[in-house]
Amino acid sequence: MSYQIVFYNQQVQALIESWPAGIAASFVRITEQMATTGPNLGLPYTKPMSKLSQYKPVAFNPSTYAQKRRKSDAIFAVAYDALEDEFAALAALLEARASAGLTQAEVAARMGVSQPVVAQIESSLSKNDHSPSLHTLRRYASACGMKLIIQMVAVNPAQTQPPAP
Repeated sequence: MSYQIVFYNQQVQALIESWPAGIAASFVRITEQMATTGPNLGLPYTKPMSKLSQYKPVAFNPSTYAQKRRKSDAIFAVAYDALEDEFAALAALLEARASAGLTQAEVAARMGVSQPVVAQIESSLSKNDHSPSLHTLRRYASACGMKLIIQMVAVNPAQTQPPAP
């Protein structure tokens, strides 16, 4: 199921689109994930909004925006691409939780932690400040009835850089 992302109005859209490249790249990655998973993304990213009709929503397609801005803004492209791993990991957690049909609170109960802890685990994957440990990721996977598997894949040789001396 796909969800629609909307700005409150055109002024908010213009303000957000003027953000510095790194912040804009994070915003676009988060909104891309929102469009895919909707409310399953969970706190702190999503929360129900009441009375949306009092605003003048402006549709936002984060993938289209990212594609256009990557072509015109090299700094944005670098910042956006640097977030790929974190958001792939976040998508894997959300997919595991959704496949198990669980809420953050239910995963938390199975892990023996509070719901805010699960929200922090999920949100920390999209930030550079603190990533969950392998032990925590294993517990999360187990709570969803899954097993954590880590994989390394070859990249295009043209994209790799030799190690620094």
